Amino acid sequence: MKLQVIFQSQAEEEFQRACDWYENLKPNLSLLFIANVRKVLERICNDPESNSIVFPEIRRAALRRFPFGVFYRILSDNIEVIALLHNSRDPKAWEERK
Repeated sequence: MKLQVIFQSQAEEEFQRACDWYENLKPNLSLLFIANVRKVLERICNDPESNSIVFPEIRRAALRRFPFGVFYRILSDNIEVIALLHNSRDPKAWEERK
């Protein structure tokens, strides 16, 4: 059974802000960002335990072409994305979301 990805509301807002920022930086760059996020989410769904644990039950998957990390937890029937953070941000910014 393939796991379903769900985003916490703050993670969804972070994703949208990043898309907007890349689109303002260069037209259509947001499409490449979205494709990279989709690719990492697909990797997570195919092998959810392959990424490093950064906090009890929380894992981080890095995007390959953009300086972002996807912080997520594996639940019984889905992957919960807790944060989508730029690498320059304090990774503890998501801790209150656990």
